[in-house]
Amino acid sequence: MRRSVLIFLAWTTFCASPARAQEFETKDDFDTKHIFGFTEGTAINAPDEREAEFVTTAHFLKRGGGLYRAAEQEATAEGALTQGLGYELTLHGAAVQTRGAAGLDPLRQVNFSGLSVEPKFIVLSRDSAPIGLAVSLQPEWERIDAVSGRGARSFALPARLMADAAWGGRFYAGANLLYAPEWDREAGAPAARGALFGATGALAWRLAPQISLGGAVEAYAATRSLGLGAPAGTAVYLGPTFFARLAPNLFIAGAWSIQVGGRPVAGGLEDYNQTEFSRHKARLTLGFAL
Repeated sequence: MRRSVLIFLAWTTFCASPARAQEFETKDDFDTKHIFGFTEGTAINAPDEREAEFVTTAHFLKRGGGLYRAAEQEATAEGALTQGLGYELTLHGAAVQTRGAAGLDPLRQVNFSGLSVEPKFIVLSRDSAPIGLAVSLQPEWERIDAVSGRGARSFALPARLMADAAWGGRFYAGANLLYAPEWDREAGAPAARGALFGATGALAWRLAPQISLGGAVEAYAATRSLGLGAPAGTAVYLGPTFFARLAPNLFIAGAWSIQVGGRPVAGGLEDYNQTEFSRHKARLTLGFAL
């Protein structure tokens, strides 16, 4: 244990040395897409690059004090048609386990849940502007509700505006605006529609050429209409993020967020909104260059 600590201290000292600092200042080749956790950076692949990504997003704890675990697994093929237009093609799977959670039937299942495609347009590139700016649209068809695990026929159309910036090749900031309308019909339930509005921000510190640590804040509002006319509740999350490129063709990234504020519209004086949102959520991304 002591030897591991000494090695870690030596490594961090090396990363923080003046020579390494000069390297960060003169060469900024850091891929910002995954370094902000649940906030997405503006970077896309080069037209001749292809990548496979496996993203696991997990949610824990809902209202009622019972057991609630839900995980969405995404398998994505990512590439770019031009330097300003990227794309993602994704298969979705859902694993849900509930017991005693308010408003949810006891359930334990794993199933294929849907498909999505996401074009991403670069409006401003950090190669030629002080900040990066991008917009994406992600049509998604679902056959399983990722929250309840029930069979469903739903269609969502999340739209995301992304911005990021860097200082000295060492410090990074990112922000997203999200609007995600959804048309949904669960088995045995009438058709419904709703939307999720979100604003997120994150900071990351690049402590080695291909390693970063950071933190993020997220604020969401759920509605039972496509606009703001029928509010359902809000939630605010805080949590850490990390990114590490383990090899030229392999990276891992992760984030953990804890709900620190929020309230359902019909939830009385609850401190958190565990009706529309979970108390904890986590994401782990593994990417391979093809």
